[in-house]
Amino acid sequence: MKLKTALALLSQAELKELGKLLEVGLLGNQASIATCFQACVSLMRKDQDWGEGDLCLALYPDQDPTVYVKYLRTRTSVLLRHVEQYLAWKVYQSDEVLQEYCLVTALNQRGWEREYRHAYKRAIARIDEAPLRGFAHYAVRVELVEDLMEVETIEQDSSIAEEIQKSLEALDRGFFIKKLSMASKAVSLDHELKLAYRLGMIPSYENWKSSC
Repeated sequence: MKLKTALALLSQAELKELGKLLEVGLLGNQASIATCFQACVSLMRKDQDWGEGDLCLALYPDQDPTVYVKYLRTRTSVLLRHVEQYLAWKVYQSDEVLQEYCLVTALNQRGWEREYRHAYKRAIARIDEAPLRGFAHYAVRVELVEDLMEVETIEQDSSIAEEIQKSLEALDRGFFIKKLSMASKAVSLDHELKLAYRLGMIPSYENWKSSC
């Protein structure tokens, strides 16, 4: 049961937080889904081996489970989707660069031009100041500048030319960081599993390998 596995990933504090979000309707406005969630939590506390039959009995105590199981599966599939949304939201909460990117994108889409520019500058500064920047950070920077290029021109703002250059350099750095990371893992697997990866753009390893 995927729902049971997904719920087991959450701590007690997270289960409590998710329950509140479901109760107030932030992840959907169906009271039956919140009730289903609370029934799952109760079963988790009583028995680690609970399953679909136990949940069906908890939600429909006086009904034939063979009849009501189809209703149960509809509710559990919706609840599972909400759990998945919650897990994604937790990642969003922990990533300030992602938050800034989403805010800039939202302001741009909704046409709040002045605040969009402020949020854009703040997002770019946060990315550039980050001590450890992976491929995702560089990619976000490029996306932000590319969006700005659609609403501004160099004649309107000469600083865009400098931002374009910085983003092109960021794209190169981000790509090669990810390329080297993936290549090193591929080389390791190549040695262990004898897999013939074509690394491309890294001819030194290919030349060394062919000479061995």
